[in-house]
Amino acid sequence: MRMINGLGAAFWVLYGVLIGSESLMFVNSAIICIHLYKVLIK
Repeated sequence: MRMINGLGAAFWVLYGVLIGSESLMFVNSAIICIHLYKVLIK
């Protein structure tokens, strides 16, 4: 489930890049980092 949600967040980051929304990129990058931590560490 985390992998699917992380992929969705990655697409939101890409969308944020395309429209130039720094807040959208920041929040979804944080979500990706949390998911990576949970998948790789725990």
